[in-house]
Amino acid sequence: MVPPRPTRRSARFAGRNAAGGRPTGTPVDPAAGTAPCVVVSDPLVAANRRYPLLGVVPLTGAPVRGALYPRVAAGTGGLRKDSWALADQVRSIGKRRVAAVFRPVDPATLEAIDEGLRLFLGLAPAAAED
Repeated sequence: MVPPRPTRRSARFAGRNAAGGRPTGTPVDPAAGTAPCVVVSDPLVAANRRYPLLGVVPLTGAPVRGALYPRVAAGTGGLRKDSWALADQVRSIGKRRVAAVFRPVDPATLEAIDEGLRLFLGLAPAAAED
């Protein structure tokens, strides 16, 4: 079976125990089953077979506050309920672990996730010195 080709889209990744579950609000554990996430890898990297990994930001249905946790509205990318992106839990997963690829995340939501990543990783532009 050929795995789906994810780009910067909402996706799910599969762990060793796809039937397993986890309580909402706990850190995403890929070994526990499947979990929704947003692919944040550069589209050229995600499409290239040479690179076997994707960068993803997991989502949670438990409300979380803060600049690192942008809200992802229900319906975005095929989500059934409001979710929050956990930018501080960005991780790499193998492309073969992607179980399904859903609709693209809207540009405003993707920009909010990117901003959370810039903040978490210290990639925000430095303030100009006077």
